[in-house]
Amino acid sequence: MSQPCLISKQINVHKQFSKWARRLVDANEMRTKTKQFSKIAYGNSILALDLMVTTARSYENQIEAQIQAISCCQDLALDMMAFMIVKHMADTTESPLDQNQNVAKWLVNLSDLASQFYKKFPQVEMTGLFTFLIHKLREENSFVLSYMINQIISKMFGWSDLVIN
Repeated sequence: MSQPCLISKQINVHKQFSKWARRLVDANEMRTKTKQFSKIAYGNSILALDLMVTTARSYENQIEAQIQAISCCQDLALDMMAFMIVKHMADTTESPLDQNQNVAKWLVNLSDLASQFYKKFPQVEMTGLFTFLIHKLREENSFVLSYMINQIISKMFGWSDLVIN
């Protein structure tokens, strides 16, 4: 990350994405916003999608608009989005539980983003995500990871109550 060109490109994409995501999107503006995002992501997909996942971790009300915005992107950008979801799950240093020992909001938002993304774009490979989650589950025997798998599967298929015994 020490290259000046890369740093300036990242700053430029961050400014454009911030301007794009500043206002909440209503139904009338969605088509215009989708085209704007595809212009931002063209040639800068990794940077734009990284910012998109980072924003989705914090603001749950923008997840649907972000998933809609990805629809105008190229197929390679969809695979990059799948990679960015796994990257954010793997690289996080935040606690998966909040102070009351409930599942943290960032984890709920990230699982919502993943489930809505894979539901909207079923052609994207899910094996990377599930391989990561299963291997991580084997290492840590964590309830939180089983929660993520449960949420992703149940929301993708529209199940309201998925009980794992």
